[in-house]
Amino acid sequence: MAGGDEVALSDVGRVEYYRLRGEHEELGPARSKLKTFLLEQFKYFEDEMWNLNRRATAEAENCNTNKQPCTLGKPANMTIVPVKPEEMEMHKKLVEEAVLAGWAKRCGPDCAKEWNETVGKTLD
Repeated sequence: MAGGDEVALSDVGRVEYYRLRGEHEELGPARSKLKTFLLEQFKYFEDEMWNLNRRATAEAENCNTNKQPCTLGKPANMTIVPVKPEEMEMHKKLVEEAVLAGWAKRCGPDCAKEWNETVGKTLD
């Protein structure tokens, strides 16, 4: 291990090497530190991805409606029209029957089953 509580990239490779050989129990405390480190890094990456998504959406709206900042595209003169409450049922139907159905077909039966048993449950 690297000094202190740090986890060096070489430790990640070492853990994978031992895991593949079936000897991961030999890692002892390094295994626990590595797990904690990876979970923290995954959480950081997830947060950064959500932040990027929010910034990209705002930038896209700015570019599409000819507002600044618009650094990622060419300004256009579109108008954002919010979805009316009475249109939400049609929107839901289109997402489920076209978007998600097409994705499930491309993803495959096992993938779609896992989605439905995990993330899909939160969407109802």
